[in-house]
Amino acid sequence: MGLWHDAPVTAPTIGFVTGTGRCGTMTLANVLSRAPGCLSLHEGQVRDGLEASGRPLPHLTLQNLAAYLEPETAGEILATFRAGQIAALLGEHDAVCDVAYYYAPFARALPARFPTSRLAVIVREGKAFVRSAYTSEVPDPMPCGFVDPRELSTHERFCAAGRLRPRAGTPADAAWAAWTPFQKNCWLWAETNRLLLDALPAWGERGALFRFEDLLSGGAAGLEPLLAFLGLEVEPAAVEAVLAQSLNARTGKVLPPANEWSDDLHAQFEAIAGETARRLG
Repeated sequence: MGLWHDAPVTAPTIGFVTGTGRCGTMTLANVLSRAPGCLSLHEGQVRDGLEASGRPLPHLTLQNLAAYLEPETAGEILATFRAGQIAALLGEHDAVCDVAYYYAPFARALPARFPTSRLAVIVREGKAFVRSAYTSEVPDPMPCGFVDPRELSTHERFCAAGRLRPRAGTPADAAWAAWTPFQKNCWLWAETNRLLLDALPAWGERGALFRFEDLLSGGAAGLEPLLAFLGLEVEPAAVEAVLAQSLNARTGKVLPPANEWSDDLHAQFEAIAGETARRLG
């Protein structure tokens, strides 16, 4: 089996779904919540198929950056903040699916902590992610990327505090202060996916990549490979009902579609994210 998912496998008890953010994870979490016996979380919030249920769990947002800057702490953070909670949830449900962008720095530590789990990585085309993350929406209800300087809401500041940024002494760190939000979002896409690509070999058949564009462009049929990988079944009508909702969409974008970018923007993306893009094919 290659990195990209190509065959169904047996059901896990725990399914982790992660990516860069802005890759349909809220919609996916709502679909997963429609599977019988499955508790589905999105960024620590219990989902009910259409909206949050009001039963939030503690976020790993701030620990996201800590685990990235000091990878050796990832296992301890998981043990302290999540292992007991997930064990308790499994006592109440047949399966738990935890969908969150902040799992990328923990992807190497997860299989040891949760040896029966599976990891589904959702990959969105890089330039589309950068355009979606670089939003002009104020306030951003689910902030994911870097934006132009402005006063942030309390929620935006909280999320920004845990967002990945370069380790000291790296070339990206040296350039960071001079980079635009566009360049920082290129780096965020590339570095998040690099972390996940580097972690996938430790998962073997229990980890796989899925293309965002494939999952969410073909209706209920498009999601069948992900559901099969996670060992879950959802009635097609229930999937279509979730897909009919416009969840977490962004109307305000700083950038036009990538086919309208200047040559300079394409060159900046290539310089920062080209290597990761080629690894992903």
